[in-house]
Amino acid sequence: MKKPTTGLRLPKSKLTISRQAIILFILISVTPVIALNTYWLDSQQEVLREQAEQRQLLRTEAAADRADNFMSQKVKALILHSQSTSILRGDVDKARVQLRNYIKQDQNIEKVEWLGDNGQTRLALETQDTPLTQDNSFDTQEAFRLVTFLGGKEYISPVTYINNDPYTQIAVPVVTFTTAQDFSHLSTSEEGVIRSPEDINGALMVTVNLHQLWTTVFQQEADSPTTSYIVDSQKHLIGHPDQQFANRRTDLAEQSIINDFVDASSPEETQTTEAKGINGEPVLASHAAIPTTSWSVITEEPLANVSQSADQVATMVWMLNVALVIIAIALSYVFTRRITKPVQKLVAGANQIGQGNLDTRIHLERNDEMGTLAESINNMSGRIESLVEHINTERHQLDVVLNSINESVFALDKNGSILLANDPALQLFDVSSSQIIGTPFADIASFKRDLADVDIDVHNTDDENKTAEYKNVKFVDSEDKERFVDVLVARVPQTAGGENERTIQYLVTVIDQTHARELEAMKIDFVSMAAHELRTPLTAIRGYMELILNDPNTELSDQFRQYLLQGYESTVQLSGLINNLLNVSKIERNALQMSMEKLDIAKMISSNVRNQQFAAEKSQVTLTYDGPDSEVYVVGDITALREVVDNLISNALHYTSEGGQVTVELETEDDEDNVTVSVTDTGIGIPEDTVDNLFTKFYRVHGGLATGSGGSGLGLYISKSIVESHGGTIWVESTENVGSTFSFRLPVYTEDRYKEAQGDEAGENNVRREHGWTTKNSSS
Repeated sequence: MKKPTTGLRLPKSKLTISRQAIILFILISVTPVIALNTYWLDSQQEVLREQAEQRQLLRTEAAADRADNFMSQKVKALILHSQSTSILRGDVDKARVQLRNYIKQDQNIEKVEWLGDNGQTRLALETQDTPLTQDNSFDTQEAFRLVTFLGGKEYISPVTYINNDPYTQIAVPVVTFTTAQDFSHLSTSEEGVIRSPEDINGALMVTVNLHQLWTTVFQQEADSPTTSYIVDSQKHLIGHPDQQFANRRTDLAEQSIINDFVDASSPEETQTTEAKGINGEPVLASHAAIPTTSWSVITEEPLANVSQSADQVATMVWMLNVALVIIAIALSYVFTRRITKPVQKLVAGANQIGQGNLDTRIHLERNDEMGTLAESINNMSGRIESLVEHINTERHQLDVVLNSINESVFALDKNGSILLANDPALQLFDVSSSQIIGTPFADIASFKRDLADVDIDVHNTDDENKTAEYKNVKFVDSEDKERFVDVLVARVPQTAGGENERTIQYLVTVIDQTHARELEAMKIDFVSMAAHELRTPLTAIRGYMELILNDPNTELSDQFRQYLLQGYESTVQLSGLINNLLNVSKIERNALQMSMEKLDIAKMISSNVRNQQFAAEKSQVTLTYDGPDSEVYVVGDITALREVVDNLISNALHYTSEGGQVTVELETEDDEDNVTVSVTDTGIGIPEDTVDNLFTKFYRVHGGLATGSGGSGLGLYISKSIVESHGGTIWVESTENVGSTFSFRLPVYTEDRYKEAQGDEAGENNVRREHGWTTKNSSS
């Protein structure tokens, strides 16, 4: 280790630490205050805006309530007078006295008119102060007369200005109430009830001067920039503080604010929004409907007036913020001077260490935190130097371990590029380390399975707890020899913040199975050859035994005949074992010989069950079939599928005690695209930890299930292969000491599936094969 250097000279730097410290001090001290002030300003502006909206809403609602109370009282009073005895009886003299008093009591009514059932005027009274000319008063008078007579309900006419005063007419039919109601709920008819003309004895109309109503609605606007006005359902201006403006009944249909308010889905709700007012200026506007009429009260206040208070508060806050910034800048200069020089020295030393000069030491004679920091940096530099030496040693040991492993191992980065590879990997792919470092793993070889390309994408393995497996893939090596391998891809767990371009994130292990496959092929060839060699003498032995047992001229003692029968049964069992071995050999070589045809599987299963009845009776087990007897079709080889069903039934009978039950079921699924065959027994069941291995070759369950069993452990493996070759699946559900259910599912027959199966047969043998499946129960 080198000695620490002395007299470290600080390099000239264009970076002024003092300015950075000033900015940092300002940010730390001023930013929270400015953020708090800004937040407070925003909240205050919202509060001021909400107060302005609430104030305007209350004003608008109050104006609408006054107008509604005014008009509803007029309507109810008119209804009461229409129900007077003099009106209902048609006594004109008494009605004149009554109505004259009515006009005197209500100063807003300037004319009252009683119409008979023929629509002609029976009595008309008006105040003497302001005579109204009937012809020029209301051009819609005949229209609302007609509505009142035909509809049997009260009617309020549009507002008309006469001599600069607003007027409207109210008409009610002379008719008895439909229901008994108090004064606050007076109406001439129930909701939805239309009176017939025969029920209406006439109408009572009044002309109402709205000047007093307009005064109450607009009286609060004298000392405020807020303006309230009234529009009708046709979007005409009918009331405004500016009398000349209102007299013209201005059409406001082009004003978006009027459309939004009048056409609202819930017009009775009070609404507030920002929009352009009727004068074209931005305003804060609110709206309230007058339920008794089709009118609406709209209040506008210029936005400049609404935001005036908020602007004053904002100005004050920003002036305060500017003052705080100036104070912070002044204070920062005082404090930064004490720390800038030692910081510069620390930075220079740290840069030297960062560049790899681990023998650098910082000499700073201070007793404060700066001195402690310099000492810590010096200690850290020494520890890093020791750690680097340790890492180099560990790396060398890792290389030794990797190169001693028989399997090929590749380490990849996050992009799937090779970071390192051990010697077996370089030998397997016949490359050098310099050739593959930095190369994507997918480019080192073209992997295939059968004839299809296999894309080994390491990014599909993002779960650190799982390993992606690519079994039985092959590639061609540099000597044009096929190599069979298994590829395992695992994600390397990463520490927080530890990922970079050079970090090992994936480990790929390539296991060369070429030699193992060659040994497996030799084993299959041996088993097939041995089975064929045993088959011929075994067939002869079984034949001679049959001749002896069936020859009537041969006299055999009972004991000797029993010996021959046991020997014959043993040859049958041995023949079945040999046939199973041959079938397994075919499966291993993908040489299953199937003759696919349209098969009635229901008929076949019924036959299977009948054939097994003798064995069931011998075992004292009840064997039943639950399903249709025929006309359930699949595409399949009848010999092979019969073997599957016989094997499942035989197993169920074998492992079911006397008095038990075995049920064979055939059912079509709801979508009618598959059929399911199930064999259920009440036998000893299967241990849960052995279920996953039942369909592997030569596997037998140890314990009670295997006791006394003469099986080879091949039946279920062969059954699984047959079902899968038909495009189906097989599975088992079992509870120990309760029973088991073995099931398999096959696609139902369709023309397309039949043609596809015939095409596959022709492609393999160029001719349609006869039944070629050899079963364990065959005699050959």
